[in-house]
Amino acid sequence: MIPNDGIGCYQGPILKCKGLLPCYKHFHEKLNSKSYAYHSDIILLCTAVTTALITGLLYAYSCSVNPGLGKLPAEGYIAAMQSINRAIQNPLFFLSFMGTAILLPVCTYMHYHHPLPAKFYLLLTATILYLGGVLGVTILGNIPLNDALDNLIPLLQMLLKTAKQKIVFMQQWNAFILSVLSSLL
Repeated sequence: MIPNDGIGCYQGPILKCKGLLPCYKHFHEKLNSKSYAYHSDIILLCTAVTTALITGLLYAYSCSVNPGLGKLPAEGYIAAMQSINRAIQNPLFFLSFMGTAILLPVCTYMHYHHPLPAKFYLLLTATILYLGGVLGVTILGNIPLNDALDNLIPLLQMLLKTAKQKIVFMQQWNAFILSVLSSLL
């Protein structure tokens, strides 16, 4: 059993409260320090920036990109979506997208103290909405749809090849029929 100092601080060779997740006692000691407040503000700022970047991307996409793509013919829509899906997979997007998923819970935890401030509840709400509504929807919905769309390339190429073969066949068939008919006349 790990010794307990009576205040809720478990200190032992495996669980040390002064690590990433400090106990209640040490959390409040850190909370009252200027260094902790400075780091808390820096993390809050980084969280706000990454969240704003992703929110802006989603807003612009829903207000302009989706309506614009919706006016394209099917072939153009598929090609444009495939191009967008490939272009968005880059380190800068990944940093802001996954950075928000990491920073929001960390920032929420850093603002957890008694009495619970309104900032904590706002961060908790933002964390739940982002993890479920953005990250969850992306992983469970958008990525499978994008993969299915990406698999249309071989199918479309096969259909295009078949259509070209049909045209060649029809031209040869018609030429043959015309030559037979003209030789009969």
